[in-house]
Amino acid sequence: FTIFQWEVSLSVLAALLTLVGFSVNDSIVIFDRIRENLRLDRTESLYKLTNNSINQTMSRTIVTNGLVFLTVLALVLFGGEVLRGFSLALFVGAITGTYSTIAIASPIAIWWQGKLGEAKMREAKQAVVKGEKLASASRRSVTRRPVTR
Repeated sequence: FTIFQWEVSLSVLAALLTLVGFSVNDSIVIFDRIRENLRLDRTESLYKLTNNSINQTMSRTIVTNGLVFLTVLALVLFGGEVLRGFSLALFVGAITGTYSTIAIASPIAIWWQGKLGEAKMREAKQAVVKGEKLASASRRSVTRRPVTR
């Protein structure tokens, strides 16, 4: 909008917020597919699982963004001056949002997992006193006391 000297109005802000939600939803779909594929095959690398997940969701992404693109193109051509900023923001944002989901968010997730590595659980060290049992959930010692009435 700055490059083309277009006015940023309230409808443009609404379009930008719509695009943020659209892009986040697309990212969630891909990350959810990665999570499902990770459960199915733990032997594959995260890189390969991410690539497979993107390929599996690509048809959904193309159909969804293609329909949004055609609808926004109709708004750009026939919407008039009132909807011009809204439709242009959606027109450019639909393309960049899809690109950012596929080409930016997924590689960042792979990089982040490589930086963090595998989470390792530490063993709980608890001294067990003779005659006491450990409660399974809290790992604290529990002493049974007789009930007096």
